[in-house]
Amino acid sequence: MIDPPPFDRVSGNTSVTNLSNQEAATAPLLHSQLSALEGRMSRHTELFDRVTRLDFQTKQTLCQLLLTQLSAEQAQEVIDFGKSELAAREGKASSTRKPPERCTRLVLKKDYSFQKLNLAHPTQYFVYLVRRKPKLDRYIGALFYVPEGVPLSYFPDADGRIAFTPPNNIFKLVDSESSQVQVVRLVAIEPPPSGYTFERGQEDSPEIYLSLDYLDPVSYDLLRSERYHYPTCMYEGGELDRYRWKVELLVLPLDLQTRLFSSGAAQLPAAPIGTELLADVQHHESLSVSAQTAQTITQLTALADNGAIVSSTPTPPVPAMSNMPRPKKFILTELPKANTATYYLTEPQQRDEVLERLRLFAAISELAMPHAKWVIEGRSDSGIYRLTNSKTKRLIVQFAAHETAVTLQNSFPVIMTAFRDLARSASQASQRMTREQQSVMHKLHVEMGLPHKNPLEILEKLFGVTFRDTPLT
Repeated sequence: MIDPPPFDRVSGNTSVTNLSNQEAATAPLLHSQLSALEGRMSRHTELFDRVTRLDFQTKQTLCQLLLTQLSAEQAQEVIDFGKSELAAREGKASSTRKPPERCTRLVLKKDYSFQKLNLAHPTQYFVYLVRRKPKLDRYIGALFYVPEGVPLSYFPDADGRIAFTPPNNIFKLVDSESSQVQVVRLVAIEPPPSGYTFERGQEDSPEIYLSLDYLDPVSYDLLRSERYHYPTCMYEGGELDRYRWKVELLVLPLDLQTRLFSSGAAQLPAAPIGTELLADVQHHESLSVSAQTAQTITQLTALADNGAIVSSTPTPPVPAMSNMPRPKKFILTELPKANTATYYLTEPQQRDEVLERLRLFAAISELAMPHAKWVIEGRSDSGIYRLTNSKTKRLIVQFAAHETAVTLQNSFPVIMTAFRDLARSASQASQRMTREQQSVMHKLHVEMGLPHKNPLEILEKLFGVTFRDTPLT
């Protein structure tokens, strides 16, 4: 550091003689410092030029290496910059306006049953609204169910949306009824208006929307963008019916991810640089954040969140609400015998307990899922009772009292998911349920998340009685 010139105590002015002497003494030092600064800036410019010419994979490796050499505070600065950059690329962030203060915010929570299933990642994620003052959580719905697990990549942007980033936001959906295939890319979940709040037990349908892109199953080119009310789109009969579509994660090749990213980046405005990181360099040269840089930033964010290394893609502007009429969905009421399974009561006199449990499920669903409650169809004279979804008419369970037999037309993973969803929805209506209903739903929520492989064991958990594979002779 250069000391200030001495002060003349008599005259109150700086000594001219001393000043001249100091200038003469420090001139070489100042000259050398300026020369060194210019040399560093020249080297910085040269290095940046060389880095921009690297291929994508090399840039990715370089950023991962450099991150390990940063302190925690420096790494956090990079992460903060990355989040603001990605938010700006969503077309929402602004350097001149402050987003409105929200009464509630959207939160994703993992389904932690994957730990008991010995999986590396959750099979599904739950969407919650969180009220700030006083704090209160409200369950909204669940996203795709992926039996093998999925490490979703996402972050909250400046407007409170949950924005999804690659490579873990592209899914292949196969229709369990017609084998139709479609590929979708999750874009974002949009929160309700900033002033929206809720009370305990409130049952309205907040304005929450899920934005996604439909991709060509072969070329992965963008076909169309849609915006659906959430969680209605995930209900039975919705566009993304959780019980209709078999879902698996698609991880695209690196070059294809880069192409998809670049095609989307051209549609977005340039993002402002809103950080003091590399401030000394920014004073001397104009920096523009490239697509590859945004990918690297997302990777740094993922590292700090203890997640997988991911590559980022900006998304097209949020499309308008889809006005296309829903295609009429063909629902099979009778499946081939090969797809059905029948099991028999070990003790025939326990048929009344099975009927009572069916009525219990129907009553709870009316409280928890009035939009698609379960109803019992059948008459005592025929002895056949069908527990079905009132909206889609899809059969959940059929019970033949005379034969003391339970028949299922869906696979057990689908059955377990349906009852676990019922139990989770029921947790939001627990104040209006009896203690017996609360106890049954709590046990089902736990049991249907465990790795049961024996169908007879699952049926015993559902109905509280034992079953066998063959009828009594």
